[in-house]
Amino acid sequence: MVALAVGGAGRFVASGLSAALPHVVDRPQLVAMNSVTTTLGAGATAVGASTAVGLRMLFGSDDAGSGAVLATAALAALAGAALATRFPPGVLGPDHDVSGRHERPSPAISDVAAGLAHGALAAWRAPSVAAALTGMGAHRIVFGFNTLMLLLLTRHHFTDGTLGLAGFGSVAGATAVGMFVAAVVTPFAVARTGRRNTVVGALVVAACTQLAVLVMNFPVLVAAAAVLGLAGQVVKLSGDAAMQMDVPDERRGQVFAFQDALFNVSFVGAVAFAAAVVPFDGASRPLAASGAVLYAMSVVAVLALYRRTGSPRPAHASP
Repeated sequence: MVALAVGGAGRFVASGLSAALPHVVDRPQLVAMNSVTTTLGAGATAVGASTAVGLRMLFGSDDAGSGAVLATAALAALAGAALATRFPPGVLGPDHDVSGRHERPSPAISDVAAGLAHGALAAWRAPSVAAALTGMGAHRIVFGFNTLMLLLLTRHHFTDGTLGLAGFGSVAGATAVGMFVAAVVTPFAVARTGRRNTVVGALVVAACTQLAVLVMNFPVLVAAAAVLGLAGQVVKLSGDAAMQMDVPDERRGQVFAFQDALFNVSFVGAVAFAAAVVPFDGASRPLAASGAVLYAMSVVAVLALYRRTGSPRPAHASP
């Protein structure tokens, strides 16, 4: 429960960071800065994990050592919170108060539901945002399918199960490499072809790459994981830029919260569905093929959403 609470709090911080970024970065630099923050976040995760290992060696591997490591992490979080208080209230947005602070207080669950509903409506009203969220949702579903299949494949299918978690770790590492490459190439792709073409191109690449999963060969799966990690992160970074540029300031935080909810629900639902249909060893070619079909359907949906009412055209980039 504590781990879930910490993870949930982290998502609030990430959503707030993304929503506040337009207040500290010029619009032409938003795509590049999203790439920077994503890369820094991955780097901070790696540094944190390495530091935790070092602290365990310093404090010991017993319960007291675990407590000391957790206390150190709590101190780091408190230091971050103290630094954040240096921002005056409201300086990071929203520019207009839509909280209804003078209305009678409502239950927290109602507030959360209303915020998600407002975020979904604001996303729908911005075709570029709706298109990006559609692509991201499709990717998260396929990512859920692949995650469960790869867990089972590396444990029960390849080389009599000798790959195990090490094999899954190799796939996860390849995905991380692809995401890092996406942080580098996305700003250039958006500047050259626009957000729409970047998103569509990434989804087309993902659909073709997903077909390679049908081979059920470990080296091929590692390579496919790297490409899918790249494609998915390109869509994510392009979507972040769309939400920062094309959503009104007072709704931007709600849209990012809706995105997080969509991410988590899509992934968990996909894993649950895969668990119901995948065989014991994880070798499910129909499920892998359905992922490619889902990517292809998302390409059609993204193009249709961009044509729905037209997309905003900032002066510095094509849609």
